[in-house]
Amino acid sequence: MNKLLLLMLVLGCWMLSACQQKNSQSNHPDTRVAEVSSAALKTTKDAKPGAKVRLASSSIVTLAAAKTTSIEILLNAQVDDGNMHVELNPSEGLQLLGDKASYDFTNNVDGQYKLKVDLYAANDGRYYLNLHTGITAGDASSSRSLAVIVQVGAVTAIDEQPTKALQKASGEKVISLPAEERITTQ
Repeated sequence: MNKLLLLMLVLGCWMLSACQQKNSQSNHPDTRVAEVSSAALKTTKDAKPGAKVRLASSSIVTLAAAKTTSIEILLNAQVDDGNMHVELNPSEGLQLLGDKASYDFTNNVDGQYKLKVDLYAANDGRYYLNLHTGITAGDASSSRSLAVIVQVGAVTAIDEQPTKALQKASGEKVISLPAEERITTQ
């Protein structure tokens, strides 16, 4: 019995010293640098990757059905010593009139770029004009896709589904959308 008790005491001391050794290694400067670096990476992960391009004009455009309408899309972009290429791609049911489906811009001092577009949709509904932007500066290039909502005719019940705006404790706004879930037993 004494041998068993002595063996357990020796194993307990050995495990305790191993734990202390592990803790002293985690306070080592190299380990703390790695922890700080991974924390810094996690904070930058929230930022959107891609070209620094955003819509400066309204992201929703209203048109009348079966009528050609000219709209102006305003983009803000940071293009330093480079070029920006924008391709327009309308969703099904929306037509881009004219032969201008892409635009090329060079460095602009104020960072604002205007796109003049003629649109046509035969039927009421919600459509999208997709903008695929690419910025090239030297050997570096980045891209971003944006969309302009094109509402043709009156807003229908399907287009304007009820949403419930919530707010997180951090102040971030969250939109709750309706969802259905079916639970089946197997």
